[in-house]
Amino acid sequence: MFRKVQIAVLAVLLVVPLRFATAQAPTVRPLAEIGPWPVVSQLIEFQGRVWFANSVKGVNHNSADLYSLSLADRDVRFERPLFSQDAGDAVVLEGRLYWPLEDSRNSVGWAEVTLTDGKAWRRRAIPGARAFHNHAMVAWRGGLVAATSAWRAGLQGSSDGGMSWRRLYDHPTPERRVSRVVRLAAAETFFLGHLIDVGQHRLLRSNGEETALLNDWPEDLPVTALAGKANAVYIAANAADGIVLWRSDGSTLRQLEVSLPDGRVQDLQAAAGRLWMLTTAAGGGGSVWSSADGLGWREDLRLDGGTPWDLHVGTAGLYVGGTAESGLGALWVQGESLADDPGDDLSALSIASAPAGDLDWAAEATSLDNLLAAPASYAARSTLRDEIYRLAMAGPPEGFFAARLAVGEGPAGDIPLIGGQVRVRNRGFADWLLLWGMGLNGQSGVPAGLLLKPWASAANPAEKYFEPAPSALWAVVMAGQADRATIATLIERLGFADDPDWLRNQVAGTLATLTGQPKHPNQDRWLDWWALAEPGWPD
Repeated sequence: MFRKVQIAVLAVLLVVPLRFATAQAPTVRPLAEIGPWPVVSQLIEFQGRVWFANSVKGVNHNSADLYSLSLADRDVRFERPLFSQDAGDAVVLEGRLYWPLEDSRNSVGWAEVTLTDGKAWRRRAIPGARAFHNHAMVAWRGGLVAATSAWRAGLQGSSDGGMSWRRLYDHPTPERRVSRVVRLAAAETFFLGHLIDVGQHRLLRSNGEETALLNDWPEDLPVTALAGKANAVYIAANAADGIVLWRSDGSTLRQLEVSLPDGRVQDLQAAAGRLWMLTTAAGGGGSVWSSADGLGWREDLRLDGGTPWDLHVGTAGLYVGGTAESGLGALWVQGESLADDPGDDLSALSIASAPAGDLDWAAEATSLDNLLAAPASYAARSTLRDEIYRLAMAGPPEGFFAARLAVGEGPAGDIPLIGGQVRVRNRGFADWLLLWGMGLNGQSGVPAGLLLKPWASAANPAEKYFEPAPSALWAVVMAGQADRATIATLIERLGFADDPDWLRNQVAGTLATLTGQPKHPNQDRWLDWWALAEPGWPD
């Protein structure tokens, strides 16, 4: 199955006509600036649009907003908040777009992914791995591979669109140390992952059944980018004396002896039968280069007006994300406009692993209530998480989790989370997980009281918080809970002066997602709009 799917995809890429000048590379400035965050990255084409994230890089920060650019009219559209500390490298498979959560803000101790068919959205967990990062995903042999990490680096595989996962690899890591797989790229018969192993850089090679270290990579050399072609994966890095390029056929690894562009490599892509390299210049700006074999390179595009970060080679041309001179995110575009492509018309995504009604939901409700009331459920923090996940995946009736939000005080006491950086009341922890269960199913019923609870958390280095408002906002978005009372409550929340900037941005993004209005944090503008829209708004 995989071989047919993969060859078909490669065949499409090989015949894509790219129309760029080869004698002298054109220079372009950003088509659009996107904020409030400073970087546009993780570009990917899906259903006639180029999608991307706007986020903060390099530090813990609760930012990751999704946008898309129309290939037809170059219109930039806000899509929704991702509810993650940054986005990972996304992938398209069988008409669905999968966004890895670089650091999920649900913070349940599992890696997660958000997926869409262009209309419906779902969140899916990757249980079993000791991880909370999902850095990258690739489509391989008709399925998905995810690069997960936190405490222990791993590779996870799914053959059913992320409904279930099996462990492909778990990297041996000493206690209290960290290993990560942060990049992936696939050829036809194998894929490579960039492993950071307690500070050392290595390459993992896997055929889906056996995974091992690939010898000869310099352990002090960070990998900048990976790109997979049919029979090889190419690896780009920035060495002390300039850019270096390596090639692996899955068995061997060798450095190519080639004169490469000046500057620093930012990204490497394989498309249209060529390799494409994004570089930055010391004085600002950058260039896009391409090569048929990795040996001879030509400059296809020069970038001015900012610092590039990520490259996407698309159906209609080149798309680059980065940071503008203004400090906002930047999007450079070079190529032709195309007619809209609505993509595959797939049915709404289902997250239920069993049809609703298979369980005795009255008995399950009683069992969950007893669990919520038991102090032992909070001493072992995974107990509640595992049970709520099991119930969420079984397709509970509408209101099942919402009916248990903020019901009573629950057992007294609190629990330490994030290595003891945060302490959360037992009742607050229960509500956080119940909201997660609601979001997994797209169920409405988030009460206004949780959306309006004032912010009271002190800052912590991990930027991880368990106040109800952020999770309640995410659950509202996943459910499409856009009734009159919810919209009014969200506009009211924009006036909370003590909210951190990222929370105010999440409120604005939630309003924009639910109403279709432009995203902005100005409460007065929302009040003016609501004065006109509210009389006809559905209850």
